[in-house]
Amino acid sequence: MAIKYNVCLDCGSNKSAKIIYGMPTHEVKPKVERGDIILGGCSLPETHKDYQCKSCGFEWSKEEAVDDAYRKITSIKANIGGFFGNSYEIEWRISTGEVTHLYWEISREEDPVTFNTTYHNAHYLDSIKSINLLRWKRDYQPEEMVLDGTSWSVEIEKGDKVISKHGCNAYPKTWEQFCELMEEVSGKTFN
Repeated sequence: MAIKYNVCLDCGSNKSAKIIYGMPTHEVKPKVERGDIILGGCSLPETHKDYQCKSCGFEWSKEEAVDDAYRKITSIKANIGGFFGNSYEIEWRISTGEVTHLYWEISREEDPVTFNTTYHNAHYLDSIKSINLLRWKRDYQPEEMVLDGTSWSVEIEKGDKVISKHGCNAYPKTWEQFCELMEEVSGKTFN
């Protein structure tokens, strides 16, 4: 999974306890005694935490874990194309604002074009989160076999880890929004 909710945002430990709110049941008691669950109180506060680190005591919410996962994205490389028609590849190095765009019709004979994007990086986190990019499935395929068509892939780099998503003739629900973002970032066609 691309978002690990239970990894401490402060020290990086994966030893955490889930914080629950409300009246606990009898089934919860052994988990509380083991330290797997922490009782957060009978009522849910307006701003609540979902996990507590067993190593350092830091507490965080699922939403904070989501924000942290998206902030760690350093680059996104996406391509789309098929046997017939145009193919596109865009690599967006978020940390530097550098974008590489490549377009070809039959073979990759053209050189990629690299430039700095004018896209405002302050909004990238909200844009990528709204697309739900890290929660896409790894693979998208049509229910019935199709021999020709369009293939796509997205590689998301987070530090030293690369998360791959891909498909052929099937797409995530937010694919069109993703293509629009890539076009906005590059100022060039992608789709």
